[in-house]
Formats: sequence, structure tokens, C-alpha cells
Amino acid sequence: MQIIIKRFGVTPEELQQEIDFKFITIKNGIKSLGFATQDYMRKVIADNTKRPGSTGNLANSIKCEVADVKGETVGVGKISELAVYWAAINFGSNHIMNLRLPPGTFQPGVPRPTSQDFRRGRWQVGQYGSLGGSLYSPLITKPIQPMNYVEKTANWLSTVIKIQFFNWTKEVKVFTR
Repeated sequence: MQIIIKRFGVTPEELQQEIDFKFITIKNGIKSLGFATQDYMRKVIADNTKRPGSTGNLANSIKCEVADVKGETVGVGKISELAVYWAAINFGSNHIMNLRLPPGTFQPGVPRPTSQDFRRGRWQVGQYGSLGGSLYSPLITKPIQPMNYVEKTANWLSTVIKIQFFNWTKEVKVFTR
């Protein structure tokens, strides 16, 4: 395939300056898109968090890193090593089914929570509850439900890129042979 760029009334130097400017604009756009992707993924996680009192560790581990590759700055999304459980939450998992939680109590509430209580509070390992009582070690009987935050973010990003590319191709005439 051969690409031909035709610009009438423009010197090669002016064309080079225009290309350089467009390249810088594209690099800055990619960097902005990296940070927007980080923010969107964090929002998807926050919107799908079911338990109150979430620490936000998973959402806060989503980082946009700016790498310098041969003078080109690019935004790159990365899930931090701090959230080793990211895949279990994204894809769902049954790897902890039929295992027991470490002894503790459920906050707020009774030492022996029902399955419905788990949507309203957090498990506290090795701590006695506000109602007193003994420590309890519940058996996990239900799998972790998938959040699909990676897929939701990928779909959003794909849509944003398609819209931006469509707008860019309306501005620029590209001829191919």
C-alpha cells in the first residue's frame, strides 16, 4: 500500500512543522486517554463495590504510568502488584469455596452473620464484635461474582478511540493506492 499526502501551497518545511504539531497533539491525546482510562476503571470498580466500608485498595491500585520510549511519551494503564486478587474480582472465582475465613467477627452485627449480612458489613479477623461473643470462623459457600471491570473499561476505551478516529478522519484527507 502506498500513501500519498498532497498539500498545495505549502512548503515541505511548513508541512513538516504541521506534521510535528499533529504528532505532539496525538501524543498528548494518548497520554490524556491513559489517565481517563484509569479514572473510568476506578469508577467502574467503585460503582460495582457491594460491601460498605470498602478500603478502595483495588481501585487505588489502578495506575496510569507515563513511559518515555525514544522520546515519545505514552499513557499506559497498569494494575499494581498491590492488588494480587484483581483477577478473582474481575473474572469471579470459586477458589475459596468450602474454606473457612480466619476466626473473627462481622462488623457491624452479630458474630455469626447470615449471607445477607455480608453485603452490609466487613469481616474483622481476630476482633470481638460490638455485641461481644466469641470469635467465629465461617465456611465460604458462594463464589466471588465477576465484576468484569477490565472488559467494561476495554469496551469504553474502544468506543472512545473509534469516535476520536472518526472525528480525525473527517478533518484529514487520506488517499491510499
